[in-house]
Amino acid sequence: MDSLTCYDANMNDLEKILIEHPNFEWVDGMLGVSPTPTDYGYFIRVPGKEMRTIPHIFPLLDDPATKGGMLHLLRKAYGIPVTTEYDTINSVWVVWGGEKVLGYARTEGEALAVALVQFDE
Repeated sequence: MDSLTCYDANMNDLEKILIEHPNFEWVDGMLGVSPTPTDYGYFIRVPGKEMRTIPHIFPLLDDPATKGGMLHLLRKAYGIPVTTEYDTINSVWVVWGGEKVLGYARTEGEALAVALVQFDE
């Protein structure tokens, strides 16, 4: 796992990188968070089509529905089965694509985001 980048310092940086990635899209059910008030408040869960129209929101990576959406995006991007697993030895979440490590991080949601950010067509 030494060749992969582990974003454990500042999750906000990871979220900013993630929403700019070409394979990221808001999936219905994902939870967004805004640093400023919106018409929906600070925490936003509306259909993905509507999420795309709200400026300056970021996915709340460890929300269960958001993790499910991220898993869907990863499977769509990589075109293979993708799973997650907690590595008790290194105390990190690992994202697997078959037998290959796609990403890892402190939390499962961060690991999913890292795997998607590292995807390069």
